[in-house]
Amino acid sequence: MTPKANPYALGLLLSAFGIVVVAPTKSIARVWPDEIRQPSYYIIEGYLDRAPKDIQIHDRIDIVVGGKRRTLLVARYGTPGETGLDRYLSRIMAKPFGISGTPEEISSLAQAPAETRITGSFVAYTQGAPWLLIADLTEPASAS
Repeated sequence: MTPKANPYALGLLLSAFGIVVVAPTKSIARVWPDEIRQPSYYIIEGYLDRAPKDIQIHDRIDIVVGGKRRTLLVARYGTPGETGLDRYLSRIMAKPFGISGTPEEISSLAQAPAETRITGSFVAYTQGAPWLLIADLTEPASAS
């Protein structure tokens, strides 16, 4: 005699399996920070390594550019809509930030003397090894 399948018990088993499979993926998606899905966009005005005495510095970011460790002293953070920004990059646990961009942009930053004014827009990737992608570098102007 073969056992008969109980449709009610089979339905309960499939429902329980569905909850076990679906529940963890929904909770994982909720605990992941938004940064994993999308990096932050920053407009930064500041100076390399040293700032003029009359400039107020709001943040200090350790960076590596062209194999050289530098400090980006931030006088102003902003967003494309010219709103202020209160997410300080120096608060990221992993340091220093790598810098990525065109060879000309990297060269102009690597060769810039201390107290060089930096103005531009950057895309900040803070998951894993942090790095800044240069979206637009206004100052210092590249040699080409």
